[in-house]
Amino acid sequence: MVTVPSGGHPVVTVPSWGWVMATDVHPARAGVLREQCTVLVPGAGGRTIFLAARHGSTWLGATVQPASNLMMPAWGGKVIVRPARR
Repeated sequence: MVTVPSGGHPVVTVPSWGWVMATDVHPARAGVLREQCTVLVPGAGGRTIFLAARHGSTWLGATVQPASNLMMPAWGGKVIVRPARR
């Protein structure tokens, strides 16, 4: 879990898992975060920069593709955006 001020830029790194690619990071609640940029990192992971657009909270989730019958690794976290101080 991470807390950021409104207008801040939380950065999410999704680690790689073997030979498969990490999926995009998806906020569960629209409007709280806006994706600014996503880049692949060595080893098939990903790094996404978000803009904390308005106060509230949302769960973020990512997984890998293609899915495996043996194991389905996933990544998740919660972001709380608080109003910016004046």
